[in-house]
Amino acid sequence: MRLLVMTDSNKSVSSAAGDANSGFNRVAVLTSFGQPVSYSNRRLVLPMSWAQRRLGERTWRSRHRFRRAISEILGFDAARRLHWQDDIVSNVAACDPDVIDLRGLCRSKEWLFEFLSEQFPALKILVDSGQSSALQETARWRKYDPDTKITIVLPVYNGERFLRASVESCLCQTHRNLELIIVDDCSTDATPRIIGEYAAGDGRVKVIRNTSNHGLPDSLNIGFRAATGAYFTWTSDDNLYVPGAIEYMAQQLTTYPSAGLVYTSFILIDELGDRLGISMSMPPTGLRSPDLGSAVVGACFMYRREVRDEIGEYRAKYRHAEDFDYWARICIRYPALHYYEPSYFYRLHRDSLSSQHKAKWRGLNEKIVHEHFVTSRNSIHWMGPLRARPSIQG
Repeated sequence: MRLLVMTDSNKSVSSAAGDANSGFNRVAVLTSFGQPVSYSNRRLVLPMSWAQRRLGERTWRSRHRFRRAISEILGFDAARRLHWQDDIVSNVAACDPDVIDLRGLCRSKEWLFEFLSEQFPALKILVDSGQSSALQETARWRKYDPDTKITIVLPVYNGERFLRASVESCLCQTHRNLELIIVDDCSTDATPRIIGEYAAGDGRVKVIRNTSNHGLPDSLNIGFRAATGAYFTWTSDDNLYVPGAIEYMAQQLTTYPSAGLVYTSFILIDELGDRLGISMSMPPTGLRSPDLGSAVVGACFMYRREVRDEIGEYRAKYRHAEDFDYWARICIRYPALHYYEPSYFYRLHRDSLSSQHKAKWRGLNEKIVHEHFVTSRNSIHWMGPLRARPSIQG
């Protein structure tokens, strides 16, 4: 999250650290807990006067103390100073849908700090001069619970060719408390026998067999209706997880509690499993482009149960682009975390759904972009890219 604070004189905007010569005329660029995030597309323009009276010289009397607190205690990243003219702020807010101008929305200083405290509880403790308590709060906030239940939904239709490898990649994850819900969409090959074997041999595997062919969006919805996990994700019968992918994404959602979605880059492989290259997933601002579409978030992701409760189900009217529509609906309501390290193997072959329906893809994407970003003029929330390597093998 980036905080751009406007001075009382209404003449300039800055996003740098505190200044010893001017008390607290500036607020740092705050990102999120854990590994420092380099930048964010969600920018908030706040009135300075309330922050100045509340934080002022009483709390951070020097820039050096402020920077040390941000970097060492909270793990935030402090950015360089930016001096903007007031008219530039207005122009940016008018032209860039990622800029949210809160100057007219802040009702009181109490409202402002309640808002900040929800996003950064350790920051509030630090502002109140409790550095040790802030450190404890940050440690608690980063705590990863290996017993958190995670649901993976795997929809499949005639996927006997690569299905075993996909299921094995789910069951061999370092995060052990999983439920794998396989939704068989009336397969006519050996798929029912294969998934039956896994269900009989591993209690984490649940099988749902559709009585008629529903297609991917409805099969996903059927699977997630039966889900009991706290975090949700889904995969395809021809793709593979890196062994620590689920654990790492769960760690990030735990560390960054305001994030609704985390997604990673992935490795492209062919039918034989040979590597073709790396697909670097892009910032979610690319969701506004029908040429990018589903490639923005890509194939490796995780979101919270409460996100699904609010967003709803995958929509069959956008079949073949249902994931693009879903990511857009999440990112206009929740911040998204983008991790660059590949954590997934995405298989390219002529029988995949993405290959068969490529022609329909762009037309559907154009409709989705028009619905979410043209007609409604929604903003995209992004907490920024994560670059730290996870503790995974593969």
